[in-house]
Amino acid sequence: PVRNYDVSAINVEISLNQWLDYYPGYMYALTENIDKIREEEAKNAEAREKEGHADPGAVK
Repeated sequence: PVRNYDVSAINVEISLNQWLDYYPGYMYALTENIDKIREEEAKNAEAREKEGHADPGAVK
């Protein structure tokens, strides 16, 4: 059997660690999932910009 997929190469912000560092990169994704990927990117960007976010490496 032959399977067909609608795949797109997209630019994304790749989260690197718990300190919300990220790296601009690229990934392949099913075209139907691009909206979900963009939603997750928006959540991560909002967390990075939020003042007072918890820094797990901070010394109290």
